[in-house]
This record gives sequence, C-alpha cells and structure tokens, in this order.
Amino acid sequence: MKLGDTHNFGKFVQTYGENWVLKPRTTEWEQLFFSKRSWLRKLITDICLKNNISNPFSVIPALEFRTINQQNLVEKFDNQLNTDAEINTENVSSMASVLALLTWFGVSDLHVDNVKVGFNSSKNFYIVPFDIESIFNAHILPSETWLIPPHKKNCKMAGFESIKFLIVKNESYIKAFLKCYIDMFLLLDSLSEIIETKFKINSNLINAPIRVIIRNTQDYQEYLKNRFANNNFLIEELIQLHRNDVPYFYRKLSSPGKVYYFIDPELSISIDESNELALEILTRIENRSFIKLNSNLTQTCIEAGSLEIFAWLMRDCSNFKFSDYEFNLQKNHSNIKIVYHGKVNVEANI
Repeated sequence: MKLGDTHNFGKFVQTYGENWVLKPRTTEWEQLFFSKRSWLRKLITDICLKNNISNPFSVIPALEFRTINQQNLVEKFDNQLNTDAEINTENVSSMASVLALLTWFGVSDLHVDNVKVGFNSSKNFYIVPFDIESIFNAHILPSETWLIPPHKKNCKMAGFESIKFLIVKNESYIKAFLKCYIDMFLLLDSLSEIIETKFKINSNLINAPIRVIIRNTQDYQEYLKNRFANNNFLIEELIQLHRNDVPYFYRKLSSPGKVYYFIDPELSISIDESNELALEILTRIENRSFIKLNSNLTQTCIEAGSLEIFAWLMRDCSNFKFSDYEFNLQKNHSNIKIVYHGKVNVEANI
C-alpha cells in the first residue's frame, strides 16, 4: 500500500508485508533515533539517567531495520495511539525533552501527518516522529520542527497539537515542560563535541542524503492537480513536476553548500546556485553546517524557544503567575516573562 508522495522517478514509501515499511531512500536518520542499536539512543539514555533529566527515548520506540535487495525496511509501529487517557507531568516532561532533542538536531517537517503521539491500549505514552529525513536545519525556535505551531492560524497542522488539550494549565505542568526543554537543550549542547566526533568518523552518516525542503508540498500537489503556472518555481522543481514527481532535493554533511536532485534514477546533480531562491536556501543551510552551536546562539535558542513554548501552552489563558525556588513565570495580556534561575532570564511583549 502506498503511504506517501511520489519522488525521484515514481518511487514512494509503501507497506511491505504485515510488519514492515519500505522506504526508497536512506533510513540512516531514522536509525539514529529509532534503532535498538543506535549509539545516540544509548548515549543520551545514559546521560539523562546520570543527570536526572527526562529521557526522550523513553517515549520514542526502538524499532528494527533491515535491508533486502538494496531496499530499506523499517519495522512498522502498529500501536494505535489515542488521547483518551489523563496526561501527567512525566508525560509532559517527555514531550518537552523530545521537542528539545528534535529542535537541537534541526529536524523539520514533523507536522501532524508525520508524527504519532498518545497512549496505547496499555496506557503507555509514545511519541513517534516516523518520517525523519530533514535534519541539521538551523533552528532557533521549536516551532521550526512543526511539533508546535509557528502561529495561531496553522495550529491544527502541528504534531503536538492533537494532545495539547490534555496539558492542564497549572504550575506543575507548565514548569515541567519548560524545565525539561531547557535542561535537555543544554545537555545536548554539552554533548555536542562527542556527538560531532561520532558523526565525523561515520562515513554513512556524513554522506547520507538530508532532505532539503524548499516549499510546502501542497504547492507541488496543487500544480500536479491543476497545472497552474508558478513563476517562483525553480527550473529544477519544474523538471521533476513535469515527470509527475513531487520535487525532492537533498544535501550531505560531507558536501556543504551543495543541494542535489535526481535527473536519472541513479544520477543526481547540484542545483543552479545563481538562482536567487537557491542562494537563499544555501545561505540558510550554511548557518548550521554541522552540530556545534556557539554559546550566544545556544542562549538565544533556549530563551526564544522558552518564550514560544510558554506562549503556546498558555495560548488560551490571559493571566498566569507562578514563582518557586527555581522559576518565576508570568503572563498577562501584553507581556510574558520566564526566569529559570541560573539558566534563563527573558521577557517579551506579546
């Protein structure tokens, strides 16, 4: 059964037997986050345990991966997840740590169609971002993952929006979310040199295709359906659209500043760098060529990210005030403030 859009000369994700999903592209990035043998899962699980921080991999399931006849297979996560259970602060902490993990790694496109979140029949909580192919983007805000919405009008598209209504707007839930997001982001930053070294010695990872998303897939689907003219399309997009593919572009960590697309099922070339839109895309990519953020950018990320999360959690609440030995949180109709002693002190008008 077909599960996604058609790319690269008619290829698409599909079911394979009862227990597998076949992906006609690399699964290196999914293996990094989902594989039972992932070094990243082990590293972060061990460090979280030592530092008493909510482990994101306690709710991201561990799956099996196989390669058969040069085809990449991923174990199907078949648990039906629902939102009919009562969420607790541990679940909220897990959501925050997953959001920090995926923001720090610059993962994109985690809208509602690419994420499962909720409780299985045994009331175990899971978060399953099952389509990880755009990574190491230069994220500042957690909304750039699309797990939370960047603005009010597209709320329903965000991956976490389906479960947000369960998060009670009281002190323990709000503090748990903000604390775990900040702590997890800072923990990852402290591990950045170890993680980057692991990447650099792994030729599979530094040469694995990373999807580059140029525009909303809906724009492509509208073109394929109605064949309307769009002067903003790159020639490289039109080439793929004319063969009835949803355009697909990628880059590699080993080739900074280059974006590729397939002109033949087995042959890819880089896009024309003289195009204004292409230059804008390349500039954005080069802002996060690899893992390590500088200290100023790290602080910007946790401050701006905390404000965005607080505003999202309190979207339907006009006034909120909380203070304890760790936190001072305030929100009114015009202002929002977060103090996490020793880590964050930030205020903004809304």
